[in-house]
Amino acid sequence: MKRYFDPKAMGYVQDILERIARTRDNDMMLYKEYLYWYTKFSPYASVVGLVAAITDDRIPSPEHISRLARKIKVKYPGLRGKNRLAREAKTRQIKAELKGTKDATIPMTYDTGVIH
Repeated sequence: MKRYFDPKAMGYVQDILERIARTRDNDMMLYKEYLYWYTKFSPYASVVGLVAAITDDRIPSPEHISRLARKIKVKYPGLRGKNRLAREAKTRQIKAELKGTKDATIPMTYDTGVIH
């Protein structure tokens, strides 16, 4: 099966991320907006035609659009969305906790198998 590739898709996804802020944190919302844009300018205007085009790889899958969005967000950090700071803070907290327990000895308990 031939995989979908459209060099213009990255530009369309970037345009959507820049214009519609709610798509920055929600990949399904981004895909919905992408399909809305695509059906506006394509012959796949019907639902059946749209599903057939996705199935036949004539339109990119949601995973493809998500990967494009991640690449764009790496290149343009301002398009990462509101939840980014909270996620990064949580990641730093977990790393600090793991680093703190790395050197400490963790008490282990073993079952002796003795029946009392």
